[in-house]
Amino acid sequence: MRLVGRLALVLLLLAGGAAGYGWYRLQSLDRPMGPAGTVQVEIPKGASFRAVTRILADAGVLDDPLTFELYGRYRNAGHTIKAGVYTVDRAWTPRRLLDELASGALPPQVRVTLPEGLNRWQVADALAEAGLVDRDAFLQRVAREQLEGRLFFFLMIRRPPRSILFPFPTLFRPLHQGLRQHGGSRPDAEAL
Repeated sequence: MRLVGRLALVLLLLAGGAAGYGWYRLQSLDRPMGPAGTVQVEIPKGASFRAVTRILADAGVLDDPLTFELYGRYRNAGHTIKAGVYTVDRAWTPRRLLDELASGALPPQVRVTLPEGLNRWQVADALAEAGLVDRDAFLQRVAREQLEGRLFFFLMIRRPPRSILFPFPTLFRPLHQGLRQHGGSRPDAEAL
């Protein structure tokens, strides 16, 4: 009988210790992941939640990847994480981070001014300096497509030159054709 009592006591202590440890790990979800400071992280399309956790841990965002992964699995976050480039503040809690990953990435903002009259090499230099393109790949694409003189707008970080070169012409062609059908030729900027 004494053996059964001691065994029950040991099991009770182990269960209490495990519950306390679990409670401690659960509380870490409401504590900031680290000191304030931002880290840019790219979540690829189709990444598993385990891969997302590994990416965040490798970037130094998570101080407790195991708890984050377990919590994410509990919330079934593997199906809600959106791909994209995230600017993560280490002062966020893991709960907030998971909410941000589920709501989708806002593209990082980069301001680049391209004054009128710049040639393709100057544009390539400005975009490469801002980290938007690889200068040589951009120049090759511009030369191949004869795009010098066209407008560029909303630019995503770390994207291929095609994504920077083609948004405006793709949108401009239907507009230009519509204006020509209504009697216009080559409209100037004010007519647009």
